[in-house]
Amino acid sequence: MDVVIEKTAQAKGAADGFKAEQVLAQQANVKIALSSHFGKQVTEIQVIWGKKSDIIIIFADGSKTTAQIKNFTNPNMAKWPFHQTNRRWIKDLPAEFQGIASHVCLGQPKNRGRLKGLTRKEFLSPYVAPIAEDSKRLARLILLGNEADWAPQHMILTVMTGGVIQRLWIEPMDSFLGAVDSVIYPTPQLGEEGTSLFICPEISMQRKGGDKGKPSADQMQFKLYFDAETMARHHYTELTL
Repeated sequence: MDVVIEKTAQAKGAADGFKAEQVLAQQANVKIALSSHFGKQVTEIQVIWGKKSDIIIIFADGSKTTAQIKNFTNPNMAKWPFHQTNRRWIKDLPAEFQGIASHVCLGQPKNRGRLKGLTRKEFLSPYVAPIAEDSKRLARLILLGNEADWAPQHMILTVMTGGVIQRLWIEPMDSFLGAVDSVIYPTPQLGEEGTSLFICPEISMQRKGGDKGKPSADQMQFKLYFDAETMARHHYTELTL
């Protein structure tokens, strides 16, 4: 895992302001805090692009670990926005989710609640209701991806203002997924607006939209929600900076 995937100039230009992973990789007190947390010196933090992990943390003993970063600009958890964590076509979803995603997320509002003639396109699989075990597998797919070498081993949350990380929390990904598993719904639940599905309070899926009507607007967008309720359920450690 020595390869660092750099952002293209175009992608960098599209980014708004500082990126938390880039700041985290350079901020001295973050490295000190992570060294204390892991009990061994952090010598380098490499930024990754285009993978499920955002950074590789490299230790003085030659060992490494990976993490996904979610950044916020407001320390008030009640005002934290959602984070997009994955986007994919319906045909790339596990088969048991393709029908329900077509029915709910691609449904025409005037026909919602009816099955026949409802969706923008024909169902890509029979309409079935995924069960909890299906949703647990989906959570791992969207959070860990398909490449084991690039799967994040930790979830890191940051609050950054003025280009400086002010607060930082870390949780092992196994612990994060365990907390998700504990509140997975028996079947996906309809969101309040009627066009999204929640597999648990932390994870939803909906039509991406936008893109000036391009076909990519019909991709499924997965969102992660962080707030006081979910933070209390998880086992984050806040590091002293």
